[in-house]
Amino acid sequence: MSSNGPVLIESGARMHGGLGPSLVEQCNSHSLIDMSLLVRIAPHQFTDAICTSPVLQRYAIEYFLCAPKQGHIKEINIEKQCNTLKSYGFTICKYKPNDYLQKTTDLVTSYGRIVLFNEEYSTLSTDVQVVADLEKKGALISII
Repeated sequence: MSSNGPVLIESGARMHGGLGPSLVEQCNSHSLIDMSLLVRIAPHQFTDAICTSPVLQRYAIEYFLCAPKQGHIKEINIEKQCNTLKSYGFTICKYKPNDYLQKTTDLVTSYGRIVLFNEEYSTLSTDVQVVADLEKKGALISII
């Protein structure tokens, strides 16, 4: 309860979908999927595994791309602009040149994403800012 009445707080107590499980596996010593399987098929191994604390091996960010306007795609430069970043992992883009693209208004209308990984949080943060700046300048995609 708050001074304005009841407040619903979601705990998010479920496994992430999409790329989430794969990113977790690439960044941590423990995999939620593997642990979920172990508890069901090899309970003794699960018990042994949970005795060891998980170790964060690197950080990851899944940066969802936003189209500032609708129109036909003239050029996609995501990889060309981002593949030299120290944290660059990979790009997923569901469009190609000449495709019609709607303006991004929510997660569903994002035209793609860039996944970044790095052992150093500060380097990852710097690279994310570079991606955001490139996106703001229109350097990742040109729409006509």
